[in-house]
Amino acid sequence: DPDDGDALMYLARISWLEGNRIAVDSLAKRLFLATPSSEVLELRAFRAFALSDRDSWKRVTRELIDRPPDVPPVTALQVALFLDDLDGAEQFAGILTDSRYSHDIRGLGHRLLARAAAARGQWRIASARLDSARPFGEVSALELRSLLASLPFLAVPDEEVRAIRAEVERWDVGRVDGNANAHSVGHVGLHGGIRSYRLGLLSARLGDTRALIAQADTLEREASRARGRTATVLATLAYSLRARAAFLAGDPSGTLEQLERAEWLPIESGFEEEAGDRYLRALALEALDRDTEALTWFRTIAQRGTHELVFVAPSRLRECVLAAASGDHAAAIAAHGTAARLWSGADPSLHAKVSEAGTRLRELGVTPATARSPDR
Repeated sequence: DPDDGDALMYLARISWLEGNRIAVDSLAKRLFLATPSSEVLELRAFRAFALSDRDSWKRVTRELIDRPPDVPPVTALQVALFLDDLDGAEQFAGILTDSRYSHDIRGLGHRLLARAAAARGQWRIASARLDSARPFGEVSALELRSLLASLPFLAVPDEEVRAIRAEVERWDVGRVDGNANAHSVGHVGLHGGIRSYRLGLLSARLGDTRALIAQADTLEREASRARGRTATVLATLAYSLRARAAFLAGDPSGTLEQLERAEWLPIESGFEEEAGDRYLRALALEALDRDTEALTWFRTIAQRGTHELVFVAPSRLRECVLAAASGDHAAAIAAHGTAARLWSGADPSLHAKVSEAGTRLRELGVTPATARSPDR
């Protein structure tokens, strides 16, 4: 169907990723004709960012600010989602925290600001943003805090990870599931599994393999008693944890075997954790010297949603070395520049990772970019 709006939007995204601005402009114009009037502002924002049209970007931003508080939050988020634009994400998230907006939308804005800070490698700022989000949704704030704290590349002190794990252990999932409005409807009835999964992820971060495997066992038992989508969700979370246990044990082949068993496709619309599995898959492929495959996974880790932005910098650091080793010096310089720019204000330990990658590039005969190098 040449007039299908979703198809045209995906084609526009693909064209943007390929650097084909003429196609982006043409597809955007077709989208305007095929899209409900309520969504045109979102498309204008996409076109403005995709074509680097700063004047249009300013006009669209002003319209978002001036529109009444019933503007759907998705309108304000799609620019960042489609273009992985962190500055855009922060600007629009700041708009959503305004008191004009509903309780739920304001919470969404604070959580997006936390994601943006995490993507910049600024854990303290991210944590403070989550403190601000808590009054607007305690469960959603805890779910995001526990997920971010489990990421191996963020500078979260072990004692803080343990404190967050203890908070998750105290989580009364029965009370949450009894109120469908407390959080995503897609999670209702599954918070027990999500709690076990978060405990497993945090245990993996701490290197506590025994606790990690215990949570995987719990999820498998629950999956065996469940049916339908619930069984698929619980089994997938269990495989995901077992993949981490294998990776911690130095078994990248076993990691891939477990990841292959996970069935994220039927459930990923409600579970952003799948992005972490894709990052883990790339690490396992790299450990197996399957560099061409690993490079592809690192390059495509964050092209679908704002929840993936936190993986951009660490993925680009892996990508730059693999690209340099393959002889693609231009891609290596661009990838290192992106990571350096995103983590320019990051925690000190992350600065060290950028410097280490730069040193590795020089050893491979590549002069790395500066922190101000443009993305892409």
